Amino acid sequence: PMLYLCYQFGTLILDTEAIKFTVQMNWQWFKSLGNDILLPLFVGSLTCGIILSIISYFSIFYLWRWKVVKNWRLRRQKRLFDQQKN
Repeated sequence: PMLYLCYQFGTLILDTEAIKFTVQMNWQWFKSLGNDILLPLFVGSLTCGIILSIISYFSIFYLWRWKVVKNWRLRRQKRLFDQQKN
């Protein structure tokens, strides 16, 4: 499903028509339909990869930052509680 979606996205970006095909793992199939399928698949995969990697990077960065700030606050509260106890 992911390759199909990347192929469809690539045809949308390149403004080409998606062709109906069946996959055959032989050299003749690659030679006859390879350019029509591989270029949109490559462009779609590359674009999806870049977009999703940027989203993932910032999501993980902010989740990590949130966790670090939360830990700092908990340690600060614990120190204040320990100081009031003494």
